[in-house]
Amino acid sequence: MHRTWIIVLVGGIAAAAGLSLLGSAREELAPTPGSASPALGTEAHSPEHDGGPASKPGLVITQIAEGQTVVLDTAGGRPTRETGGEAGPSEPAGPSQEAVPPETAVPGQEALSSEPAAAGHEALPLLEPAAPGIAAGTVVGEGKADADGDGRTDTVRIRMTEGEERTDPNPGAFEGTHLHGTFEAVAETSDGRELSRFPLNGAFGGGEMIFRKGEPFRLLFDDYNDDGRPDFTVGQWGGSNGNFYVLLTIGPEGFQVLAKEIYSADHRESIRYRRTGKLAFRNIYYDQTRGAYMEVIRRWKDGAFAAEAPREIQDVGSAGVDP
Repeated sequence: MHRTWIIVLVGGIAAAAGLSLLGSAREELAPTPGSASPALGTEAHSPEHDGGPASKPGLVITQIAEGQTVVLDTAGGRPTRETGGEAGPSEPAGPSQEAVPPETAVPGQEALSSEPAAAGHEALPLLEPAAPGIAAGTVVGEGKADADGDGRTDTVRIRMTEGEERTDPNPGAFEGTHLHGTFEAVAETSDGRELSRFPLNGAFGGGEMIFRKGEPFRLLFDDYNDDGRPDFTVGQWGGSNGNFYVLLTIGPEGFQVLAKEIYSADHRESIRYRRTGKLAFRNIYYDQTRGAYMEVIRRWKDGAFAAEAPREIQDVGSAGVDP
């Protein structure tokens, strides 16, 4: 009988000790006031990663284009792009270059929405879902010229090689449907034989190019360096005051770039500059730092078009002359 009481007593002590340990374990697992309990599948964040946009409620960081970080405000249902602060005033152009406007943006990334954005962020346009692949092979521009010097008329086309079309319903420069992607210049004979092709994106820094979807624009030709070969321009959006143009030529050796990053007061996809003599042409652009239109002569010398010192002009007009 004494042995039975001893066994019961020892069992009771062990049970009490077990309940005490279980209570301590529950206290260690319970969250302290003001802290969140860890959940399966979540990643611990160190203090140095807190405080950024990703740690704020309703904000999600994503990538919608190359080099473009977007902070999506899920609470407001509207994407915003980080601007990184206001840009300082641009420096005056040197004697051999046109001034670049401070507001110049990458084509297709200009804020066009009329709704105010959150502080420190610039509103992005609301785009309809992109239609990938369907625009490849689309001809956006073309013109007629003797591309190989045989005295017969050939066709030069600007054609999309890869990309997509996007539609922006917001009023502004990119309202409507545009083609975004990579493009090339292709020269063909009248019977469809290919003479040469040239990747255009590299002449514009390698980034995405944008053209409006619709009837192909007309390539405008001239001979600015008087070598008997047709020259032409292709432009991309450079801001509200003009486009950036690349000047190309075509001959038996194929396409060649004669000049690039020509900022001009014009928004047409291809323009013809006003020639000033046999070996030079006149460019007009708007200098925002001076608040005036400027004229600069580009003269052919030693195999390149060198820009002379710009001068302010009173007559206001487009850089390209009417076809």
